[in-house]
Amino acid sequence: MVKRSVILGVMLLAAGLLSLTTGCSDDDGTTGPGGAIVGDTSDPAFRTAATYLDDAGASESFFTSIDATMGLLESQFPNWSGSSSTLRQRLGTILQDTAVVSVGNYTYVDGWHIFEYSATILTGLDTVATISGTDSVRIQANGVPLNPPDSTADELNIRNHGQVNIWGDSATFAGQADHIIDLTLDDMVTPNVLTINGTGSESLDGSTLADGGVTCSLSVSMTQAVNNLRFPEDTLAGDFSDCPQSGSLNTTATLNLTCTSPTGLDSLNIDGTWTFTALVLDNGDIRLTWSNGTVAWTVVDTCNGGSVLGSPPWMRER
Repeated sequence: MVKRSVILGVMLLAAGLLSLTTGCSDDDGTTGPGGAIVGDTSDPAFRTAATYLDDAGASESFFTSIDATMGLLESQFPNWSGSSSTLRQRLGTILQDTAVVSVGNYTYVDGWHIFEYSATILTGLDTVATISGTDSVRIQANGVPLNPPDSTADELNIRNHGQVNIWGDSATFAGQADHIIDLTLDDMVTPNVLTINGTGSESLDGSTLADGGVTCSLSVSMTQAVNNLRFPEDTLAGDFSDCPQSGSLNTTATLNLTCTSPTGLDSLNIDGTWTFTALVLDNGDIRLTWSNGTVAWTVVDTCNGGSVLGSPPWMRER
């Protein structure tokens, strides 16, 4: 299931931006697409920020929502998780986290399975997120809603709205997260390509303790979009691929960050907009770009290469 929590990703992104702003901004003076200065990815400040992203990742909110939804569906329809549903099997290849769900109320209205729920999501060894809210899910086969879901399902529509609390290594956060996600199987015979599209928004407040006793408070608003992220069947291996063959994930975060040192020497105020993009290239490699509007840091790696900091969940080494 998904390795990281969306909200933690946003907040640690903010902490990483603090490191980027206070550290040196080594670059080679050249410009890339859009006129941004090409940043040096060996810059310790950038590496610090990317490490924060690797710990939580503003790239993974959609997978976290899908993870919670799958936990709810399997709680309500335990037979579906053990069925021969191709859609269910495909989702299992790209989800990694552990989600424990509790359903307060369930109703079925006009094709939608509506859950009032709470969930605890374990993201690694040191981070716990709790989510409570409403998740409306529609499961379809050839455009017809299913109740209950069965092996013919070829589309999953998620409308997830919740309050989130995060307890991480060095920070606590609270806020609202909303996601609209559509997952479709393009072909029920072959090659069973799973396509993900969606949008999301988060509004959060939090605090963190940085090195040297520096305390930071911040607010973050973030929008995200997943565009035609396509996961094919690995026909040679006779299995499902957890690497996308095309598509992109884009995050834009606007933050206000205020940090105060016990000595008052390192106090800092930051307002700014940052973007993070993961783009699947024609050869299957993933190009990751972080930008503050002036400097852009870019890394290209293979899917599941395991070497890129801040990479999406489908780039993790298994």
